[in-house]
Amino acid sequence: MPIRMQRLLRSLKSNCLIQMVRRVVTVKSITLTADKPSISVGATSTITSTVLPDNATDKTVLLSVDDPAVATLTGNTLTGISAGVVTVIGTDATKQVTGTVKVTITKTE
Repeated sequence: MPIRMQRLLRSLKSNCLIQMVRRVVTVKSITLTADKPSISVGATSTITSTVLPDNATDKTVLLSVDDPAVATLTGNTLTGISAGVVTVIGTDATKQVTGTVKVTITKTE
């Protein structure tokens, strides 16, 4: 590259401000599914979350249960503790969008 062009490029670089703008795409909906909607005490069900839109910036879903005496969560694995119905709640990172799924826990016979 000729020397004059190199100087011109250096001058342009030093005089230009490049600003990057990150477009944030917010979560619109969370759908939770249980691979087993009914389990016995001691058994497990895997909870899967689907976040829309597909291009959401942060697709993190935090899972919790409404009654830890009936079932507990470890990661996305639900374990039955006692008979009853538990609601699994998935919340996005901003805590603005939620989704739920119910799982029935039956007594072991």
